[in-house]
Amino acid sequence: MRGYGRAYARSPGLCYNTHMPRRPRQATPQPRTPTIFALDPGVTTGLAILYASTVQLSQLNLKEIATIPAFIDNLRPEVIVMEDFQSNPARNLGGRASTDAIFAPVRVSAQIEVYAAQAAAPPRIVYQLPSDKGMMPDKRLALIHPHGFKATVGLPHARDALRHLEVYLRRQRQRAPETT
Repeated sequence: MRGYGRAYARSPGLCYNTHMPRRPRQATPQPRTPTIFALDPGVTTGLAILYASTVQLSQLNLKEIATIPAFIDNLRPEVIVMEDFQSNPARNLGGRASTDAIFAPVRVSAQIEVYAAQAAAPPRIVYQLPSDKGMMPDKRLALIHPHGFKATVGLPHARDALRHLEVYLRRQRQRAPETT
């Protein structure tokens, strides 16, 4: 270990130039990247998850909706963004729509609400109107997420969840104080 002094010759458990045990280094806490979980509830529920500047997209059918609370519990998001349910009689096809189709968004919302009420660190739930998706047309979404937009081919509900995520982020940027 010539030329560089004792810095390389020391044992890992001892301080430099002494025989006293070294105090373990305290890990500096890294700021946690906020996780945002956006969903478009329905018979087919679209999911968009933003974590560490990565967006993951998925869809769940009506039978898989029961897995959402466990999925959220593993993810532990700070914010859950979802479309608020609004009954629309014209959309219900004059009473011909199935009750599953009508109440699936209510079931998903209820599961999220129950999870948030029971969680040790409850996430903030943000509801958006169905019309808020209009703020993010396909062209704008493709500009913001060129790869994510291509990934939504065949996943229209995941694309709607991505729209809710982007509307939320856009509103957060507008509310944030400008630093100059």
